[in-house]
Amino acid sequence: MENKSRVVILCESYPSIAYTLYRLTQERGDIPVTIFIPALADLHQFFQVINEKVFANRLELIYYPPYIPMRVTARGIKRLFCILPDIVGERRHLRQFYDRYFAGMENAEVLFPSTGYSGAKIYVIRRLAGKNRLVFIDPGPPYLGRHSPRSLRELATLLIYKLVYGWHTQLGRFPPVNPWSTGFPLISEGFMKNSVNGVIDWSNRAAIMAGFNWERFNVFDTSKYRVIYFHQDLVGRYVPDRDTFSRELREVFKVVLRHYPEREIARKYHPGHEFNKDVIEVGEELPIYIPAELLYNAKVHFYLGISSTSITNVRGGGKAVSLINLLSFNSVDLRERFKERMVKSSRSEILFPATLDELDNILRSASGKKG
Repeated sequence: MENKSRVVILCESYPSIAYTLYRLTQERGDIPVTIFIPALADLHQFFQVINEKVFANRLELIYYPPYIPMRVTARGIKRLFCILPDIVGERRHLRQFYDRYFAGMENAEVLFPSTGYSGAKIYVIRRLAGKNRLVFIDPGPPYLGRHSPRSLRELATLLIYKLVYGWHTQLGRFPPVNPWSTGFPLISEGFMKNSVNGVIDWSNRAAIMAGFNWERFNVFDTSKYRVIYFHQDLVGRYVPDRDTFSRELREVFKVVLRHYPEREIARKYHPGHEFNKDVIEVGEELPIYIPAELLYNAKVHFYLGISSTSITNVRGGGKAVSLINLLSFNSVDLRERFKERMVKSSRSEILFPATLDELDNILRSASGKKG
């Protein structure tokens, strides 16, 4: 886009950080850059640190504070009476936010990394269309798909989305086949076809990022750790119960502590999923807002996780170890689907120990301890 007035990059999740940082290194210094972060406070905190330490606070950071509907805390029949006030309240909340930060914006290049999940994103993109150039950062498969309402509840949800975020909003599902997530806001295919001006193919992200200098953004020192554990809260959906999950994790870390003292172990919780943190408290807790890509260090021996993308993206030394076979899941099929996804998206080999003894042997191979 020639003579663009500004670049606006929507960064709405941790996987979208990579392109955002990459794009920041490609922009001319005389073009103002805005990073728009809908709802995720941890992500906003990360960019505040990067803005200060790397960009001397030259970036404009816009954070959208989510609207909390009254029906979230209402009970029983009272929830029904909250629907209309919530629609009016959230529309007012969005309009005031848009008018404060985006009203009058013209001739900007607006990049967004997905078509779903954030209703605030859909609202802002819809209103920016026409006077600005919209560019979709295509992440490649698996794509988000349209979900047709299958119940009165889903039909009501769709109507609320349309009334709040705009008539171009649909229900989404991910992945398109055998989805584990459905019913979130999704930009319609018609809007993508008629209002989006360009597409950046990011499906070959590995090749594009091969020459990207991550070191410029590596402002977090993890050199003293030999093991970093990326935790996920699986309680309530994926594992039988909290006590079983906690007990099995403790057994795993008894093995880890045979080979590494606690001062050499760090744990990192998943941003936005900070419930049940105390199911495991071994090692030093790292700031939750730091993305995994900036924690990889040549001195780290092992990156442990369950099914987190943090262990599928490991680079620069250190072995990725999934604990998924050592934990009880609600179904074998669910566990296998997680493993399949990890293997398909991994940058390097992921080890899947099937027993605690096998984990013990893996750790012994790098720690140098005899037993």
